[in-house]
Amino acid sequence: MKKLFHPLMFMVLIVLIYSSCYYDNASILYKQPTSGPGGASSCPDTAGTVSYSAKIVPILQSKCYSCHGINPPMGNITMGTYAADKTLGLNGSLYNAITGAPGFFPMPVSGGSLTSCQILTVQKWVTEGCPNN
Repeated sequence: MKKLFHPLMFMVLIVLIYSSCYYDNASILYKQPTSGPGGASSCPDTAGTVSYSAKIVPILQSKCYSCHGINPPMGNITMGTYAADKTLGLNGSLYNAITGAPGFFPMPVSGGSLTSCQILTVQKWVTEGCPNN
C-alpha cells in the first residue's frame, strides 16, 4: 500500500498552515494610550474640556511647529494656526501621526515622541471636535 503523504511533505504542509495564521494586532504593535492605569485617570490635562490655547498649542509648539510652522513646511504640512491644527485634528492626521498608526509616518521625527499624557490630551481635544477655546 502506498503512503499518501511522505513525512517531509507532511512537515511542509504543517509549516505552511502555521505561517498562514500570522496576523498583526495594531494595539500591540503600536501602543495606544488608554484610560486605564497611566492613562486619562493619571493625566490632569484631560480633566474637563481640553483648551486649545492652554493645552494643545503648548504641546504643538514644543513638538510640531519647529518643522511644520516654517516656510516651506516639512512634508508640505502646515501647522501653527487654529484653522490648520483643527483641519489636521478632524481629518485624523494629527492623532495618527503622533501615535505612529499604520500608514502614517510617526511624528515627531526628532526631539522625542509625545508622552502618553500629551497624546491623551490631543486625543480628547480631537474627540471634542477640536474646539477653539
